[in-house]
Amino acid sequence: MRGAGTDANVSVTLYGDLGVSERQPLSDARRKSFERGQTDTFEVEDHDIGSLTKLRLEHDGSGVRPGWFLESVSVTSEETGQVWAFPCSQWLDATKGDGEISRELYPVV
Repeated sequence: MRGAGTDANVSVTLYGDLGVSERQPLSDARRKSFERGQTDTFEVEDHDIGSLTKLRLEHDGSGVRPGWFLESVSVTSEETGQVWAFPCSQWLDATKGDGEISRELYPVV
């Protein structure tokens, strides 16, 4: 989708049946993240929050083009190998869609 990438700073908070993670910034110093049509992979570390129940993905609205169309998020536990899929298919953009720059996403069962 045209203009789907973002220059903004993106972060994620994970919610599980045992607790909530710290808000984790998502960035990769080796390459530009969150470009249109691109799949980005990040490693985050936090305390054990158990099985994921939702996540909150957000950006700070910074940069020349902060708007972002997010297709989906996938989270894999390196400890157990369990994978959670979080569909989105929405804009995180103050000027497109519903105007929200954060989303609470729920895993498909």
